[in-house]
Amino acid sequence: MHFSNTGIGSYNFATESAGLVWPASLPGASTAVFVDGFLIGAQISDSEVRIEGSTYRSGLQPGKILSNGQPDNPDLEKYRIFKTRPDWQELPFNRIDRFKKDYEEWPWEDGAPWVDVNIDGKYTPYIDQPEYIGDEISWFVCNDMNPSNSTFLYGSSPIGLEIQVTIYGFNRNNSLGDAVFKKYKIINKSGLKLFNVYFSIFSDPDLGYNMDDFIGCDTLLGLGYCYNADSLDNGGYGENPPAVGYVLLQGPRVNSSNSDSALFNGNWIRGFKNKNITAFWYNNPDEVLLDGSNADIVYRWMQGRRANGNLWFNPITNDSTTFPFSGDPVTQSGWIETLPAGDRRIIMSTGPVYMAVDDTQEVAYAIFLARDKSNLLSLKALKNSAAILKLFYNNYKPTLVETVLPPAPENYFLSQNYPNPFNPVTRINFELPVSGHTTL
Repeated sequence: MHFSNTGIGSYNFATESAGLVWPASLPGASTAVFVDGFLIGAQISDSEVRIEGSTYRSGLQPGKILSNGQPDNPDLEKYRIFKTRPDWQELPFNRIDRFKKDYEEWPWEDGAPWVDVNIDGKYTPYIDQPEYIGDEISWFVCNDMNPSNSTFLYGSSPIGLEIQVTIYGFNRNNSLGDAVFKKYKIINKSGLKLFNVYFSIFSDPDLGYNMDDFIGCDTLLGLGYCYNADSLDNGGYGENPPAVGYVLLQGPRVNSSNSDSALFNGNWIRGFKNKNITAFWYNNPDEVLLDGSNADIVYRWMQGRRANGNLWFNPITNDSTTFPFSGDPVTQSGWIETLPAGDRRIIMSTGPVYMAVDDTQEVAYAIFLARDKSNLLSLKALKNSAAILKLFYNNYKPTLVETVLPPAPENYFLSQNYPNPFNPVTRINFELPVSGHTTL
């Protein structure tokens, strides 16, 4: 999976093409998602809505928002994407340098998750360690404080949000191995109270061949998905194509009764609850998500409304709803797609919540695929995987790993150079008891 530190995900910038390939580096692999992103919409006042995040464009830039309310220099090297894994010291010598640098410079002061093993309040490499969530973890921080970027997205001014992003995965031969986890920590550094805040997952799924797709949602699982309209994906996955989905694992926390608990910052907090998905949107002939779409319209979509502000109409129940296509294609029950198959885009949202000044919210989801013996059986398998991923996320605790301090040579042998003196070059033989970079 490709992603950038401006928040745009599943897009290959080098080839300007779809960036989520599944299964990775295996025969039969194809692209499953063209691009995806994360959106935040908020009311600043009764008459002003602002939208930040990323879809095909990004309103974000790398870096933190400083204590004076200004964004830091986005070009600083420390605002790169950091990547580490618990077994990085066991990697081949030609792969170790990048991981070693990121491990030693892990940006704990900027919010990257870490474990203070010796409890001294500072990160000491080879004693302390990044919090190894999964078998490989990436982290970056970005903000919406560049007015040009913000306006370029959907025409609104910056909100004043710092967003810390953790992306991780597992090397497993099960549902975990077919998923990528993303966690967003959103900090309100605007100095403003934010009302009716919605958080949305955007995706343009191109499941193999992009013109034969259907979409839908499962409100109980907190799942938005894309599946092939039939069991033959010409020009893509071929026979029995997979289904791809986005499952909400952790919604924003809101006040609740003492009998409820919410997951926040890796802990369960009593007296709160995590919100589930509250809306689903798909592109249709009347409403197409375009670059530079009006912020008010996008905000309505995030609320589960049409562009004109009306709710969706469920033709099966004759009720208004914020969830189009919430039926079950596997059993052919409820409201499901009957439109001509084609290229789809979806927005899946959770909210609204209130964010006070300096308030923090967290939202986490997984992008994943499943494949079985037909298009609908793939969707059935996807729903089963969604349930597994939710159960796993609610109970998973990262563990410490043993980190070995790079050994220093206790002795060495340096031969006499020859020829001596240099004429104009010389050769020196040396021996070290450990491998490593050496300067003479």
